[in-house]
Amino acid sequence: MDDAATVADERLELIFTCCHPAPGPRPAWQSSTGSTSTRAEFLSRLGRTDEARAAYRWALDLAQTDAERRFLADRLN
Repeated sequence: MDDAATVADERLELIFTCCHPAPGPRPAWQSSTGSTSTRAEFLSRLGRTDEARAAYRWALDLAQTDAERRFLADRLN
C-alpha cells in the first residue's frame, strides 16, 4: 500500500472510531469535551443529526467552562 492510501485508511479509521464508539464504559478519550464535541461535529457533517445532537448533549454534560457550555448550546440550537 502506498503512503497516500495509508493516510486515507488512518483517517477513515479515526472517523469510524469517533462515530461508532464501542458499547460499555467510555474510554478516556470519550470523557473529554474536545473529543466528544469533535465526534458531534463529524456526525453533524455526515448528516446524522440525531446522533450529533446526542453527542453535543454529552459534550455539554462534560463542559467545564461557560465558554464551552455556550458554544455547545449554540451548536444544539
